[in-house]
Amino acid sequence: MMAVRRAAPLLLMTLLGIGCERQTAAGAAADTTAVRQELEQVLTTHYAAFEQGDVARWSDLMIDSVFLSAADPTPSLYTREAVREKMEREFGPARAAGITLSIRPESHEIWVSNDGRSAASTYELNYVSTYRNREYPVKLRSSILFERDSTVWKIAAAQYSRPLAKDTLFMAVMNGRIPSALPADGSVSSAAGEVADQFRRDVADVSKAALASNVVVVMPEGAAVGATAARMALLEWLGRPGNATVASGIRSDLTPSHNTGYVACTLNVPIYAGPESGIAPIRALVIYHLKGKQWEIIQAHFSVGLPSRIS
Repeated sequence: MMAVRRAAPLLLMTLLGIGCERQTAAGAAADTTAVRQELEQVLTTHYAAFEQGDVARWSDLMIDSVFLSAADPTPSLYTREAVREKMEREFGPARAAGITLSIRPESHEIWVSNDGRSAASTYELNYVSTYRNREYPVKLRSSILFERDSTVWKIAAAQYSRPLAKDTLFMAVMNGRIPSALPADGSVSSAAGEVADQFRRDVADVSKAALASNVVVVMPEGAAVGATAARMALLEWLGRPGNATVASGIRSDLTPSHNTGYVACTLNVPIYAGPESGIAPIRALVIYHLKGKQWEIIQAHFSVGLPSRIS
């Protein structure tokens, strides 16, 4: 479980925890309260809209070229319009049938850039659907990259997943129950080439990856907070140099400030149980920030696209 704070329903008060000072136009440090309140409002509005079935308002909080990887094994999405169409198609009939949703944040970590124009959050959600007075709870994790223009925060990239124990994943892979979820589009913006190159180097030898001191890494079966714990988790899953390989096109882009960006792709990752091994398609969303001349990982989310049943 994430070593993080508890959050009151929909108020997301844990976003008051890890923050950085946002700079004013004159270069002086601004009160971080404004940044925290902006992010709280974005996420509160985001979840409330989804609960109410207002897909348009939910997706309006995303940039036009948003990247979204859902918890299911369907292909990733690359535009706000595609996200909206998918959610309306899948959740419209469910809502019409009387299914209601409840989304309650359980724990969070958040990072904010020094200039106050980029932010990233990772959190656990209690996601409950109710049908005919029967509840169907699901644990969800998410990592989100935000960018801020002159007025509002927007979601630039997001990945959702359900936790999955390593032994369960191994058996599902061996039994052919985990479908490949390769992105249909790998697109690196002209400004994001350095970030994509850094990601390739990090995958080739994760032991040398630069990690922020307060980095958060979400792996299929759990999360690690802080550079030491994150390094151990990455080594356990991605292993020795050359253990994991890029299985799909790499998608990468920067926020408008050009000091924060993301990389998304699917990795082929060997997993072992005694002498036997299998290859798991692990989706990756890695968020980088430029510290000096070094791109370092501030948050990363590695997960498996799961069908509703894998047993």
